[in-house]
Amino acid sequence: TGEPEKMNAAVQFLKSIWGKNDELTLATLDGLIEGQKAKPVRPTIDTQSLLTKANLTASGKIKERLQELATIWGDAAASDRTLAVINDPKAPLNERLRAVETAKQIKNDLAREALLKLVVSGTGVPPVSPDSHGQDDRATIEPLVIEALHSLSVLGNEEAGNAIVANWKKLSPKSRSAAADMLITRPQWTRKLLDGLDEKIILPQELSATVVRSLFTSKNPNFVARTERLFGKFRETNADKLKLIKEKRKVVLSGEPNIKRGHEIAQKTCFVCHKFYGEGAEVGPDLTGVGRSTLDALLANVIDPNQIIGKGYENVLVETKDGRTVSGRLVEENDTQIKLLAAGPTENLVAKSDIESKRVSELSVMPEGLEQMPDEDFRNLVWFILIPPQEGALTPEKRKALSGK
Repeated sequence: TGEPEKMNAAVQFLKSIWGKNDELTLATLDGLIEGQKAKPVRPTIDTQSLLTKANLTASGKIKERLQELATIWGDAAASDRTLAVINDPKAPLNERLRAVETAKQIKNDLAREALLKLVVSGTGVPPVSPDSHGQDDRATIEPLVIEALHSLSVLGNEEAGNAIVANWKKLSPKSRSAAADMLITRPQWTRKLLDGLDEKIILPQELSATVVRSLFTSKNPNFVARTERLFGKFRETNADKLKLIKEKRKVVLSGEPNIKRGHEIAQKTCFVCHKFYGEGAEVGPDLTGVGRSTLDALLANVIDPNQIIGKGYENVLVETKDGRTVSGRLVEENDTQIKLLAAGPTENLVAKSDIESKRVSELSVMPEGLEQMPDEDFRNLVWFILIPPQEGALTPEKRKALSGK
């Protein structure tokens, strides 16, 4: 609730159970950390005695969580330890990931420098050789880089955006996607993203439809004009969409699909937002039972997602008092914070006291533009969603029924 007196009570409770019940202690620490992700609430009573005692007696997950909590509360020694773990190749991956996430609570130049060092220097590391020891490899560091980019979107300054665009070619494809999501959250970064596109450092096809849509719907007319020049017109008229649906219908019916390949494409496109037979994210509706009753219904939902926006899946746009912009489906709201879920899935927690404005967009969370992929890929994707392996083989009878022929 943002009241130090209640946090003081939580600290007293933690002291009372320390050393008596490890399971309850861990649950308490997890709850205190989760509850302060949007904005820390520091106790006003002494915590140093607890931290000192705990550092001497704690181990494993309890010690890790205590360090996170101490970092959130501004303990200098704990903050230094947290930042040191971020770029330590010998530290376990899960510890580094939690340290990266905790760093955004520190909110100082040292935290920004540690995160930016991980992004800029870490992404260029080649795959590790069999005889090397203690060296990061790209497969290991990629999730760290992506999480660091998420943290930098909360912390970052203009230097962070400049450095990321300058080092764009070092980023893996997944890291580039996360970087683009980060760069559209602040005007100074968005300007640098557009500069990168102008200078051919960043290629238009490297940006997701969600990022492109954000550029087109910006409140900055200069950004919109530059985006139109780089990408052309983004929104088709209703007549154009009907024509496009008709053309894509022919594409889908013109050849035999590869269902396995369709699954691979769905993992990269659909499942970053939707669940389908238990696989994927929960940003949009579960596709298992929604919007795919026929070929025409699925094509309409894919090509014109803004025709019908399901209640509860509207795209909510939030601007913070420090100039940050985030968007996504509103999945949780209480007296002190809101939680938005965007493609990835990416979770954004924003304290209500930090919100400058909040509005519901007229556009769906689901981006337009999936029909722009190669015809073969589009055909494979559509037939996988229509008839996944869980529903049996794609027989001529099922194909005829779904296509209306």
